[in-house]
Amino acid sequence: LFFTVCCSLVIKKYREPPPVRTWRVFLLDSSKQIVGAGFVHLLNLIFSSVVEYQDTDPCDWYFVNIVIDCTVGTFLTWGYLRLLSRYVVPRVCRRTVEDYDTGAYGDFVGECDRDRTRR
Repeated sequence: LFFTVCCSLVIKKYREPPPVRTWRVFLLDSSKQIVGAGFVHLLNLIFSSVVEYQDTDPCDWYFVNIVIDCTVGTFLTWGYLRLLSRYVVPRVCRRTVEDYDTGAYGDFVGECDRDRTRR
């Protein structure tokens, strides 16, 4: 299944309409998705094994957890990203919200670390 997912990502890269992302940016974007999906899968396996009751199937709990994650979890993640972008990042890195374009990895990568060392 993992191999199939990776192959579908490569096909997606070759079918991208202009402007085409570089392989570096594409791999950075894809790696976030792969790591996130793997982490959610692992947590769901653990959760469904721990929470299962005597007469229930762990697969039922896995399904319930995925549905909750894809609805409530997505909303919470969006809110957390907005909170970080608006209030935390500008104070820590001395930047404005407009400086942090999600998915833009150009020359800006690592500037936050350089800002901290200048203080």
